[in-house]
Amino acid sequence: MRAIEQNTTGIYNAIGPERRVTIKEVLETCNAAAGNKATLTWVPWDFLKKQDVGPWAEMPMWIPLEEMKGFGTISNARAIKAGLTFRPLAETAKDTLAWLDTVPEENKAKYRSSGIKKDKEAKVLSDWKARK
Repeated sequence: MRAIEQNTTGIYNAIGPERRVTIKEVLETCNAAAGNKATLTWVPWDFLKKQDVGPWAEMPMWIPLEEMKGFGTISNARAIKAGLTFRPLAETAKDTLAWLDTVPEENKAKYRSSGIKKDKEAKVLSDWKARK
């Protein structure tokens, strides 16, 4: 809105946040916003690949850098200099969960349809623990 009000023109990368964050930070922040209900288990990409776990589709927001070097590293400095600001991740996570509570029950499945299926996740975690 501010860009429109200030008649800002040009090409900007408006992807945030304003600083680099790890997927660990994103997941821990989202988990905290949801009441710390999830147990996060860190599994290396090579193991997930052997388990046929698909990046992005089964692991939303995650792409192994080995396959997509540079993904998510395009600078947004120009947009920030022009006035782009970002909401804190925790605030966005909490507000998204609050919004999801307002969605009619029959439509919620549509918004929860991405990610690894529970039975596959259980098998991957079981295999991960068994390998030790």
